[in-house]
Amino acid sequence: MIAQLLMRLAEESPDKIAFSFKGRDESSQTVTYRELHRDALCIAASIIQNNPERKIVYVAMRQSIGFIKVLFGCIYSGMTFLPTYPIRNVHDIARLKEITKTVDPAFIIVDDVAPLDELNKHLNCEIVTALDLSTDKTLSSPNPTADCVFFQCSSGTTRNPKAIQVTKKSLIAGLANMKQYFNLTPSDIGCSWLPPYHDMGLIGCIFLPVYVGFTTYLMSPSAFMMNPLSWLEYISVVRATISVAPSIAFDLCARRAKAKHDCFDLSSLRILVNSAQMIQPRVTDKFVATFASSGLNPDAMLNAYGLAEATLMVTCTQSSQAMEQYGFQRLALRKGIVSPLTYDADPIYIANCGNPICGMSIKIVDRFTGDLMPANSIGEIWVSGNSLTDGYYLDAESTSAIFNRKINGLDESYIATGDTGFVSADGCLFITGRIKDSIKTSHGLVSAEEIEEIVESHDYLDPSYRCAALMITRHDESEVVVLREIDRDVDPVAHGSQMLYLLRKHYMLGVNKIIYMRRGKIPTTTSGKIKRHAATVLYIHDLLDPLYEYSFDPGLDSLDLKALKP
Repeated sequence: MIAQLLMRLAEESPDKIAFSFKGRDESSQTVTYRELHRDALCIAASIIQNNPERKIVYVAMRQSIGFIKVLFGCIYSGMTFLPTYPIRNVHDIARLKEITKTVDPAFIIVDDVAPLDELNKHLNCEIVTALDLSTDKTLSSPNPTADCVFFQCSSGTTRNPKAIQVTKKSLIAGLANMKQYFNLTPSDIGCSWLPPYHDMGLIGCIFLPVYVGFTTYLMSPSAFMMNPLSWLEYISVVRATISVAPSIAFDLCARRAKAKHDCFDLSSLRILVNSAQMIQPRVTDKFVATFASSGLNPDAMLNAYGLAEATLMVTCTQSSQAMEQYGFQRLALRKGIVSPLTYDADPIYIANCGNPICGMSIKIVDRFTGDLMPANSIGEIWVSGNSLTDGYYLDAESTSAIFNRKINGLDESYIATGDTGFVSADGCLFITGRIKDSIKTSHGLVSAEEIEEIVESHDYLDPSYRCAALMITRHDESEVVVLREIDRDVDPVAHGSQMLYLLRKHYMLGVNKIIYMRRGKIPTTTSGKIKRHAATVLYIHDLLDPLYEYSFDPGLDSLDLKALKP
């Protein structure tokens, strides 16, 4: 279906720009729909010429127009592709080798930065460069025979990635759902800095534009990280109408803005989606307030919830909902009770993630009994709908644990997301955490994100300095460890005292240790999610390389800190 759509666009809008990519060095590449279709046919012919027995190919290339051409070449050839990050060193090779244990490719397509000798030495499959796919031969028409369009590696924030099977049916359904919900048309203009290897960067910023037929302007993720405001500047220049990013992007832009935002014109935006595991209302409020003078329409701000296993989007707010404040009693929430905020209660604010979009459904389930829970009750979020994927490739155990789950008394099949939350009386979703990241305290279960939010919202460090809360269990004993990235000029004793005071103020009495690290040392995904499992492994094996490390007795009233490592 996606192949036929591109072929039709090449006929009906041949000279329309499909994608434009601006690199870190500000150089730009563009491709029209006719050029994308033509080059995809040539690449497909070259792939078929190799006559692979296995119908799986990896695309391990840096973000570029060439990367997009290869993706569509794979689709045209009938191959199932797995997109992954470019290979530059032995660490990348080791990561790729781990994935090949599950998904065995016919060959791996790389670009000119890949260390070919090392790849051939360590990987037991053929390595093909993108230049090798250049050929005078071409197909007369696409031959998209593969039912599974691509494998999407889960982000791996908690464990090693699994290969999600995205079929034609689930991909088209997910794209149709988003097109209808956002009322997208060929006149829309997209703009994105997201990595194009998974989730919204791949499905929402490469396949959705082709499904609808609009132009998308892409930029390097590293360019965004160097200067977050370059994203808003690009939106302003190209007059984008739709863009999406995780919560950290909005936080970075708001904190870096100062007076520079006066030169932006964001009035063209009608859809600006904040899609993250835990959206912080304070971040949305600050971003909108900061860029109101730049023409940003508050109604353009939308909160969304989705997951790769559902081919992306599940719920989304409507105009103005993202700006509404929803406060609850913190201590009651930790005990699983949703209580409206009172004047004397410790408040916690949770973002409204909206109602299910067309084609999707959510339920809150008691994960221990399988019973459906009523409105305003906290449980595990289960998802059903027309865009659910077919499970994990060659991983029956994980597939059965997550997919095709049944709620007592209901026939429909669901995905158990591993996220916790509740649904309000009007059907809106509120996310409270993730089961694997829950931390036990004397006042109930606390999400790791709640601890991180308390720290990050009060110490006023730039959001590029990360924070991670970990529950460490060894030898039947548990401890709560907070990792915080700082500059060397930050006084760790004063900062640590402030952190402990804030944590105790919000009844975080179980924190045993604070570890200060250099910026960039806490492992994250390329879209900014904390990889807590990876951080836990580093901690257990004493590989964190801390600047300072403090421990204290959570049972004492004293806030004195003892330096373990200067």
